[in-house]
Amino acid sequence: PGHPQVARGLATVYLRSGRAGEALVQFDRALAAGVPERDILIDHALTFDMVGEPSEAQWRYVRALELDPANAEARRRLALSYAIAGNRARFE
Repeated sequence: PGHPQVARGLATVYLRSGRAGEALVQFDRALAAGVPERDILIDHALTFDMVGEPSEAQWRYVRALELDPANAEARRRLALSYAIAGNRARFE
């Protein structure tokens, strides 16, 4: 139970099950246990979007793009996050 990849896996399962609050706890545990930030940034960001914290989500999407500028999924999710937050200029 203390293995970092277990926390990462649980976070992903919770996220996909719509249990964003529990996913956030597991993402934090995974990071604290040593899972590289770049490995979970996009899903961690999506979790923040799901709990209504778009600024936290957008920060993580931008960070993912800093680490990998060619990451099309991070770019797509960032645009959607801006759209959901009502930021049309950033979305476009």
